[in-house]
Amino acid sequence: MNSRYSLLLSAMCTAITLAAQVFTLILALSNAAYANDEPVEKSVKVAIQVGDGKHRVFIKQVLGEFERRYPNIAYELIVLRDVQRYPLMVEEWLAKGEGPDIIYWYAGQRIKHFQDMGQLQDISAFWSKNKLDQAFPKAVVDSIKIDNKAWAIPVTYFLWALYYREHSFKRLGLAVPTTWAETLHACKKFRENGIDLFAFGSKTAWASHAWFDYINLRLNGLSFYRDLLAGRIAYTDDRVKLALRYWRQLLDNECFNANYSSYTVWQAFPRVLHGLSAMTLADGVPQIDMPREIRDDIRMAYFPEITEAMPRYTVAPVNVFMVPAYTRMRPELEKMLMFLASPEFQASFNAPISRPAALITADRGSDVLAQETFQAIASSPGGIQYLDRDTDIRFANKTPAILVDFMQHRDVDKTAKDLESLRKEIFGPLLKK
Repeated sequence: MNSRYSLLLSAMCTAITLAAQVFTLILALSNAAYANDEPVEKSVKVAIQVGDGKHRVFIKQVLGEFERRYPNIAYELIVLRDVQRYPLMVEEWLAKGEGPDIIYWYAGQRIKHFQDMGQLQDISAFWSKNKLDQAFPKAVVDSIKIDNKAWAIPVTYFLWALYYREHSFKRLGLAVPTTWAETLHACKKFRENGIDLFAFGSKTAWASHAWFDYINLRLNGLSFYRDLLAGRIAYTDDRVKLALRYWRQLLDNECFNANYSSYTVWQAFPRVLHGLSAMTLADGVPQIDMPREIRDDIRMAYFPEITEAMPRYTVAPVNVFMVPAYTRMRPELEKMLMFLASPEFQASFNAPISRPAALITADRGSDVLAQETFQAIASSPGGIQYLDRDTDIRFANKTPAILVDFMQHRDVDKTAKDLESLRKEIFGPLLKK
């Protein structure tokens, strides 16, 4: 009996030892497999286009904070400086279904173009989980939503508004115009003193879009203008012609600098600094050297009211980070997306380019102009990106020439017909709503 018991006990011990060895082997193989997968599963590639080295340094510095927070997540930053080549690279990545996990891009129709082709990842679940609707202004949120789904993380915007020097108005005892009648009055008074009300540069032909955008928004409203840009309304519509007539009033009253064809939009801005023009419609203050007292004297104003009580819709292109369809949503990717939506990243990303951060809680410093710009967007009832971001790009590529020509010949009917001919070429017969 004792002998049988000893044999049984010995067999049991041997079985337990073998089981332990097998478990250890399985665990070792599992760990090895996990270790081999870790670099792939725990890495994120981010592509971005930046214009200068200073901006690139700022971005790398703030991403160093991500590295400190998540030392087990490797990231690769792909930076392209060429603004012409970058869109071609983005098109190529999305068409091939292979490339960076997160891509810097433009909101509005520019993301809808890729979404229509099924090349973008729907990030609505991530967006809702982190309550991001409350983190950004309404006008910014609208720019990344399609069919009430979220498709990108906003990072910055460019508010098109009237920028002016307070000194120029105070010197003539004039208030900044808030209505169309006040605008024409200010135009007359400045002209009597040899000063243009508005500085413009038609060498940057697409800048003419901003005037067409705002006059339509102030006159006809947001819903109408969105339908117009979507190809659902004819450009020979009386409301479009009325907008062109309002624009012609500014031209007929010599409210623009006479030599606007000699300037780009950025070259025209210094006319405001030097008191040659009172205001300019621009997407911000250019990054040029200027005395501190002049920089502190620059203020922002809303485009004047035309139709009484029309909401003050804004024109503000938004830049974003989007996730391609070929990218798998995973924990480390979501951590990077949350970091890109953080106050630290958004403030650091925008500081060197003097742009407002899209995030409501991002630090804006003590700059008065930055605060005014943010308040304009935060209080906006909605708006558009910009004509060339909210309509078919094939249409937007040809409209600047038509609008700049209008500023020369001022023929409303001809311009309306030219725009409608282009609309038919791009959109075809009128589309139903």
